[in-house]
Amino acid sequence: LAYISSNHELRLYNPSTDTHTTVLEDFCCGFHFNSDRQIAWSERNEDGESYIFVLDIHTPDRSPVNISEQLNLPGQVLGWSRDGRYLVFVSPRNFFDVIWHMDESGTPIPLYEPTLAPQDIRSIYVWDGERAINITPDELVESPESYSVAWSYDGQLAFTVCQQISDEYSEYEIYLWDGNTTVNLSQNPGGIDQYPKWSNDNQIIFSSLRDGEQGAYLWDGVSYKDGLPDADTFIDIKPDGYVSMGGIVLNWTHDGRWSFSGSEIDVGGYA
Repeated sequence: LAYISSNHELRLYNPSTDTHTTVLEDFCCGFHFNSDRQIAWSERNEDGESYIFVLDIHTPDRSPVNISEQLNLPGQVLGWSRDGRYLVFVSPRNFFDVIWHMDESGTPIPLYEPTLAPQDIRSIYVWDGERAINITPDELVESPESYSVAWSYDGQLAFTVCQQISDEYSEYEIYLWDGNTTVNLSQNPGGIDQYPKWSNDNQIIFSSLRDGEQGAYLWDGVSYKDGLPDADTFIDIKPDGYVSMGGIVLNWTHDGRWSFSGSEIDVGGYA
């Protein structure tokens, strides 16, 4: 178990021996700990760029390695694959949030907003321990506001891309990376697809707004058509009569069943 102590030390806890070991001092970053006992995190420098560090607990001196310097690629860590083989992160150099302030009427106005060139679209990368693989979908038209990721048990990555299409509308799409190719799972232009979750046998469930109706869908993880997940095989697993006011957050149980929660009209939560 890795944790940050009250005096800002990154520590490891061994429940077998009930011992606590300090790994780094003056540590205030969020971090990701993988199954191979490697820790990854991001730190911003004085110029606002975010750099990725990886610490291998197995090394004798336990010195962090600046992956961004090796790759010449700043970034923000999103997480490890389940087996610890891959680390997924977002770049580029101008990975800044828009800074807002309020005018006299209380209206938010951007104080600083980066100008993106086509080559500066926030890209998503997978690091395999040696190189960074750009898995960003080719068809993105706007720089994504955010990414979220979900790793399968066999090393596939499902990631949700949020793009702000207009001031009033953001589009959410789910993509898959199988270790070689990135494909669009959603295939739902103008819709909203999010919250993908993998089962132990690598099926996937996700929330989807299609044709104005909120649903929860299951894909078997193996059915493809013309190089894409076969949308005709998607199964809507939303219970009959359930009407949601928003996205449905889904989860798998350990015995292969699924549960979900959402905001049902006149009811509240549902599971």
